[in-house]
Amino acid sequence: MTRTIRWMTFSAALACALVVSPAAAQDRTKDVREEIRHELLQLPYYGVFDFLAFKYDRGTAVLMCYAYSLGLKHDAERAVKRVADA
Repeated sequence: MTRTIRWMTFSAALACALVVSPAAAQDRTKDVREEIRHELLQLPYYGVFDFLAFKYDRGTAVLMCYAYSLGLKHDAERAVKRVADA
């Protein structure tokens, strides 16, 4: 009897953990996207003639850009890496 109760308790706890995990992962993904967007918008030489875009999927950020300023691409890469390291 005690063995059955322990098994049922363990199964219920595991089911709850599996249900909560995807929601937490989606929240973290949304937070990371917002952090990347914020960092890219804060770049000092980002102007109206520049195009910066990114795609974030499963922990990988892909930058797509056209920059008038030569250093903007490198600054954008560093900004995204700062978010990933935090």
